[in-house]
Amino acid sequence: MADEMFFTKGDKALRRGSRIHPRTDTCRPCLVRLRSAPSMELEGVVMDINPKGMRVRMIEALPVGTEISIQLMRDDAFKVPFSVAHNAVVVRHIPGAAGFTDHGFKLQLSPVKKLTWKAPKQAARGPAHRAERPRMHTIDVRVGGPIRGRKTR
Repeated sequence: MADEMFFTKGDKALRRGSRIHPRTDTCRPCLVRLRSAPSMELEGVVMDINPKGMRVRMIEALPVGTEISIQLMRDDAFKVPFSVAHNAVVVRHIPGAAGFTDHGFKLQLSPVKKLTWKAPKQAARGPAHRAERPRMHTIDVRVGGPIRGRKTR
């Protein structure tokens, strides 16, 4: 099986392959281009995917070690792209039923730059002094003019 599952010698325990990440099943059309011949486009379907690679079903069989560029597509007509093209290498191919070949592609990921966190610089504070209490001011305002009996300046 493609997942490298097999029983141990005691036939009582099932041992699974050493996958780095679990696979996510999908059925997404894709275009595969050979990096040595970018004008040649091959059509395929991504059967499952994980962050390190994917399994693609195609009619053509590509030899192991072939460097490719793969682009996921939105539609079955292979016209509208879903993502940018990613570089990959063919790591295996398994002939399947009905003339299709399942390929294992390992993605060539560019290294992610690790950012370091720096504490923000604090502004220099002035001399420490006690803040004054705010003073409240009141104003007598009357609509229609000054209040009778009081002199206004």
